[in-house]
Amino acid sequence: MTLAQLKAFHAVATEGSIQKAAELLKLTQPAVSIQIKALEQGRKVNLFRRNGHELRLSPNGQALFEATSRLLRAQRDANDILTSAAGGMSGTLVLGADGPHVALDLVAKFRQQNPNVRVELRLANADTTWDNLQQLRVDAAVMAGARPDASVMRQDICRQSMVALLRHDHSLAGQQELTMATLAGHDLIFRETGSSTQQKVNAALRDLGVLEQPKLEVSSREGVIEAVKRGMGIGFAYENEAPCDGRLTAIPITDMTAINTDQLLCMKAQMSNPFVKSLFSLA
Repeated sequence: MTLAQLKAFHAVATEGSIQKAAELLKLTQPAVSIQIKALEQGRKVNLFRRNGHELRLSPNGQALFEATSRLLRAQRDANDILTSAAGGMSGTLVLGADGPHVALDLVAKFRQQNPNVRVELRLANADTTWDNLQQLRVDAAVMAGARPDASVMRQDICRQSMVALLRHDHSLAGQQELTMATLAGHDLIFRETGSSTQQKVNAALRDLGVLEQPKLEVSSREGVIEAVKRGMGIGFAYENEAPCDGRLTAIPITDMTAINTDQLLCMKAQMSNPFVKSLFSLA
């Protein structure tokens, strides 16, 4: 087993294909395939479940991926620490986020202070972002509703209110403000269960005693916006996420004011990373 084999495996697991992994590693596809084959045959284990060109991690592959995530992160952290000690700040910061807006504000400040540092922003829902943080697939994360955990450092960044997204010609579009009770009587567009936005909406509906069955569920914020534009129902977003679009109206929800606290998070062990330290000082 070599570090090159582990890097090849990690790239394939991350990218989901030999071709994309080869592009990432700047190698040929046969070279990556040889590394994976040598790793599997040398240990007599299957790391991927194969269906044509589709690759999915086997249970052994998933366990190894968690280990290589820690290994490669430690290697990169060591390089960043030594680079910083030598008087420079260069390298790569990997930041997870459950939404782009607050995270990008922080990244903009970070890039101004550290222009030679490459930033990789990994967007996912809240559940996946939390898992990426725990498994050290990211250096830090910006998200809301993070569960309590003594091993995680956290710092509040901002608080946001929820708004309802309606098409401009919706019957409620002329209202100055709305309540969840009013909205519950209309067709609602939901996000997936792992979305922090949807978790807040679900909690508000439960408080009203409403067991809402959505007629449409969309797995991305952008998809919800497009569905609203097509008159398919009312969507939800935090105020900073509301798009500027003449076809849409964003109306405050009075009983969902300042309900969302975005935080910067990292595992405590990551506070030795100079890039993470810089993020916390800016947050």
